[in-house]
Amino acid sequence: MGKPERQDSFEAVYENNFSVIYRLGYRLLGNSEQALDLAQEVFLRLYQRLNGSSPVLDVRSWLYRTASNLSYDWLRRKSRFQKICANHFERPGQDVEQELIKAEENQAMRAALEELSSRDRILLTLYQDELSYEEISRAMGLRRSSVGTFISRAIKSLAKELEKGEKP
Repeated sequence: MGKPERQDSFEAVYENNFSVIYRLGYRLLGNSEQALDLAQEVFLRLYQRLNGSSPVLDVRSWLYRTASNLSYDWLRRKSRFQKICANHFERPGQDVEQELIKAEENQAMRAALEELSSRDRILLTLYQDELSYEEISRAMGLRRSSVGTFISRAIKSLAKELEKGEKP
């Protein structure tokens, strides 16, 4: 009867974490289809792992680490990485000028993030998702004591890239 329990626990983990892993993928890869592919691949690997011999002790960290590692791989293969071309449509009751300003800010942020290293992009995304330093260290394979330093450096790099984008 061990199999049904594993199945139940997998379904619960999937339901509780799919949107988080999808969102991480979307932020890192910048494409909804690639984010969906990433999330599906992560959960397929988890399912295979749960039905294998080696246990997963900290599922949440395992999910983030696997998603981060797959993202690293995908980002290294630039042919699989596409820029976001967001279409902004006027919606009733919303200020069009504010929407355009927001779209420009989002585009500037995306462009600045794309100039960062894969590690910095992933670090900033995990930090924005409000993971603890401990969770980030496990997901990224870093020492917990150096996570703050890496995040600080990534933020400074992002700020420099944003400044470059503002200059004519």
